[in-house]
Amino acid sequence: LLSDLQNRLVSLLVTEIQKPLKSAYGLTTLLKMEADGPIASGLYRQYISDVHSAVERLSATHVKMLNFGRALAEGISLNEESVSISVLLTEIDRAARAEIERRQIRLDERFEVPQDLQIRCDRALVGQALRGMMTNGARFSPRGAEVSVAVLLNADGDLEITITDSAPAMAQSQIDEILGGL
Repeated sequence: LLSDLQNRLVSLLVTEIQKPLKSAYGLTTLLKMEADGPIASGLYRQYISDVHSAVERLSATHVKMLNFGRALAEGISLNEESVSISVLLTEIDRAARAEIERRQIRLDERFEVPQDLQIRCDRALVGQALRGMMTNGARFSPRGAEVSVAVLLNADGDLEITITDSAPAMAQSQIDEILGGL
């Protein structure tokens, strides 16, 4: 019964979210192409490009959410392996760098862990989560702001990875509204 409910919820999400995403993508594509004539303002062209990119990212996030929903319905299998934290962080930094540079974000990185430190995790899932946090910090912070990444071992010897940004905080009423729909 629960599995059936999850599958129906995923199907509903596909249908209800995919239609407006396709419409927004199509509209922003036409605007970017200047299909009905030139757009006089370079600033408006940049706005259209930013909205188009946001719709593309939203669509990609939508696909990830659907895949995650399907994985939950079917049961998640993790591919755990030992991973060098230094290598993982370098890969994440490289993947997030384009968004950080595009938004003219200052990146403050503080790594206080041994170079040879290994963690046991699903490399793809952890990498995707950390990369998403870094790029979202860059996307939602004002141009020229700062994203800070700190990696350290706390007093108990546990690994701590902290990513902070200067994006405006959501109002509690917005959070309540979002969570109220769940």
